[in-house]
Amino acid sequence: MSAAILIVEDEQSIAGLLKDRLDGEGYQVTIAYTGKEAVQNIKDKRPDVITLDIQLPDANGIKILEKIKANPETSMIPVIIISSSDEGFSAKEKGAEEFIPKPINFKKLFETLSGLNSKITK
Repeated sequence: MSAAILIVEDEQSIAGLLKDRLDGEGYQVTIAYTGKEAVQNIKDKRPDVITLDIQLPDANGIKILEKIKANPETSMIPVIIISSSDEGFSAKEKGAEEFIPKPINFKKLFETLSGLNSKITK
């Protein structure tokens, strides 16, 4: 069974690029374009990993990260922040596994996902 990854990204071109690259590595990928969609998707589908942008049209990704980590039902889901926002540098202190600034370094992303193998099933 492939690991399920939720991409939370409002820019369709970036979300599509991420999806294509992750699909190519064998992951099951879902995209949420808003914070509201992300919260609903996390609640309904319980992804194995979340990639999370900070600057969303209806929410701040750091606030979503804090909610994920504060909820006992979702706190163990690894979150990788992928953002151009400087707020990303503080994300690890708030529970993110990694911060990857845009433009996306796919080598770093795949190394991070590989390091999570003990927590997820690809």
